[in-house]
Amino acid sequence: MKYLEPNVVIVDDKIDEIKGLIDHYRSQGIGCKYFNADLNNGDNYPDKQMSDVMLLFLDLYYSDGPLDSGFDPELSTSWVRSIIHP
Repeated sequence: MKYLEPNVVIVDDKIDEIKGLIDHYRSQGIGCKYFNADLNNGDNYPDKQMSDVMLLFLDLYYSDGPLDSGFDPELSTSWVRSIIHP
């Protein structure tokens, strides 16, 4: 059996910030998948890349601790690589 993949993927650590996006796309009949990117209690990367993704919303990770360096590009690009084909 072939499963339909989402056309929109949202990666964020706070669902309350993007709930309106999810509701909007789903109300229009557009497949939407949410991944919780919280570093402590979030979702894992998907098991396989998705071929039908047309739009990816990605919340960039900026750390704010005194010893943190700020933006972590590798964390963000890892999400993109795990979802989208090269």
